[in-house]
Amino acid sequence: GIIQIHADDEETRNAVKTAIEKIVSENQVKKVEIEKSMIGLVLGELGKDMRKEVSDLGATLSVDPSDRYLVVKGTDDQIEEGAGIVQTFIECNYTEEFEIHSDDHGILLQGGSDSVLRKAETDNDVKVNVRKTSNMLIVRGRKDNVEAALVEIKRFLYGGDGFAVYKLKVPEGLLGVVTG
Repeated sequence: GIIQIHADDEETRNAVKTAIEKIVSENQVKKVEIEKSMIGLVLGELGKDMRKEVSDLGATLSVDPSDRYLVVKGTDDQIEEGAGIVQTFIECNYTEEFEIHSDDHGILLQGGSDSVLRKAETDNDVKVNVRKTSNMLIVRGRKDNVEAALVEIKRFLYGGDGFAVYKLKVPEGLLGVVTG
């Protein structure tokens, strides 16, 4: 748009022009596309450090009313750097949910730090959580790492690639006999 400045003297016109240019330069906007499911991560505890990083640049971060974009606002340099921080956060927090049978909770977690899930986390640089109430396995990290972790977990649960899986229920009193 065009702004017309009417003033009696050149000094006032220049002062108003400078003030307007400053306001415009400090309020540039860049939108970063985001999946609606990621908004909670960005605004929640997990996104706290990322939001602080963007804020420390002098930029602000908000969610577009459509819930399709994160809006980074500031100077050109601030929004470029801030958008990069946001994009990296999004790429590192790709999330997939996978439904599992309630009987599989224990076997996936068995062994503590040596469990199937912890091994998938370590081998693929992802975070894996089991949401027992909904029988969901949630895997978060870079997309290719998440997909690789899910392949490992599914192979363990369902077999494949030469692996066969047979599940049977054993009374708890006989577990030592069966495994021994």
